[in-house]
Amino acid sequence: MLKAVAFDMDGVLITERSSWSVLHRAFGSKTPEEERADAEAFLEGRIGYCEWVRRDAEAIIRASGCVRRGDILRELLSRVNLALGAHRAVSVARSCRLLTALVSGGVGVLAEYLSTLLGVDYVMANDFIFGDDGCLEAVGVEVVNPARKDEALRRISERVGVPLNAFMYVGDSFWDVAAFKAVGYPVLIRYSDEEVREITRCLGREPIVVDSIYDVADLILELAGPKAGRGVRNVRVGCSRP
Repeated sequence: MLKAVAFDMDGVLITERSSWSVLHRAFGSKTPEEERADAEAFLEGRIGYCEWVRRDAEAIIRASGCVRRGDILRELLSRVNLALGAHRAVSVARSCRLLTALVSGGVGVLAEYLSTLLGVDYVMANDFIFGDDGCLEAVGVEVVNPARKDEALRRISERVGVPLNAFMYVGDSFWDVAAFKAVGYPVLIRYSDEEVREITRCLGREPIVVDSIYDVADLILELAGPKAGRGVRNVRVGCSRP
């Protein structure tokens, strides 16, 4: 039985698929090639996630000098778009008395803002460190390892006493595979059929595929609403399925 819904941020609650890329474009701090190089180094095990975040912070400082928390949030809010249906999905979950969470490897400053805006119960995301002068420091802190989001979900599960098989996790990319494997209701937002096939292969089972966060509200109602218990056969998930 569904008791909790956890949302990714990038590509799920916001339309942009990487808040880090948006941030680096805003400050002119990393090229797409430099971003890819660090991602590859992380995936290949040549650097840890703290080092990756440290490099991000260092690049921003190098490009812009003293950058404050408000500067980061302002730049992000001027460049990202809340996904159509994000408010509805969270509101429906809460109306069904489900616990809600935001678990993301995206920029923590934005995740904290969105969790307050949307009324999410718990938020776990990676934040920057700011010094006594309020300026960003070149320090990396890992709260959510993007390749191991299941660990963050497990911490929430243990804290609230809800088993992971009663969690829904809504994600959009291969970074969410570990989270999908951990929960009872893995929900994938389709960006391309190719991605759906690859993620399904990595997952080893078919996730529930929807076309947007807007459809997630209907899915929650099917699973936890007043007419729950009929499965997901009536959920609108787009014109076709992979």
